[in-house]
Amino acid sequence: MIQETEHSPYDDIINLPYRKSDAHPHMTNLQRAAQFSPFASLTGYYDTLEETGRLTDSRIFADEGVLDSLDRIFNELMETSSHPVLTITYFKQDPLKEGGSYETYTGELKKADPVSGVLTFRDETAVNTADIVDVVSEQE
Repeated sequence: MIQETEHSPYDDIINLPYRKSDAHPHMTNLQRAAQFSPFASLTGYYDTLEETGRLTDSRIFADEGVLDSLDRIFNELMETSSHPVLTITYFKQDPLKEGGSYETYTGELKKADPVSGVLTFRDETAVNTADIVDVVSEQE
């Protein structure tokens, strides 16, 4: 009994030699694999979710006690050439969204400018007095 072989629609080309394209250079295995790798269809989506979920604090304003302390420090600096060590808590505006965070900084005061309302420390850190919510002088 003669066994019939199944015919494929590609029987006419299956044994032809491979013809390299002159128009397209041969791809490396890495390039070929990259065609099948997953891609992020929503580029930046997860970064946006993470940024939205990041919490910030609301700004509060200094009370009279803090303002009095700042006035006293300004007056001391104008009368003497002392450079007190201060620990300040101040509001730092978030550059990306509404609100910010409260940071505490300790340093030796270099200059206090009551006109511009800026405290400058020895390490050139500058803080606007309007952002300060608490100040403690180490000399007190």
